[in-house]
Amino acid sequence: MSDHNHHHQHASHHHTHAIDDYLSSLDAEIAQARSIIGKKSSTSIKTARRLKELGTLLRSRFSESKETSYINEAVEMHRQSLRIFQDHPHHIDRPSFLSHYGFVLHDRFHHTDNVNDITDVLSQHETALTLIEDGNKNEYDILIKHCAAVSMRKWRNRIWIVQFCCVAVQWL
Repeated sequence: MSDHNHHHQHASHHHTHAIDDYLSSLDAEIAQARSIIGKKSSTSIKTARRLKELGTLLRSRFSESKETSYINEAVEMHRQSLRIFQDHPHHIDRPSFLSHYGFVLHDRFHHTDNVNDITDVLSQHETALTLIEDGNKNEYDILIKHCAAVSMRKWRNRIWIVQFCCVAVQWL
């Protein structure tokens, strides 16, 4: 075996080991988050944040494995976090939670092509836009980036996406 091939195999093995370590670490974080949430059934904003964090971890796990169960559970965790905001409709964090939920739905849409998910994405982001205070540039940037990503996807309701983007631009 040449030195070049040996070096390539070693680098490939190291890369695979790093991915395995990352996945093990991610799985441990998911287990810990599930454990913490399982012990406390609260309707506090703190619980909503924990649910969102678990949803984000599950989304990361899905991005590595493409296993539908992870993205479905991530969607459910984000839904549960948003249910808590029913008691706090004008909470400053609600637009961010809506955006994260939209991102997870967008990922699932790209995996399953379920048009209901993309319809829900647009609805969540329209709601988030109405809640964002003037001058909150970070949230606006998230929504515009998401809007651009969604508009690149070709599907039958493209005109609605263009209208949504126009609303977002007018908001600025």
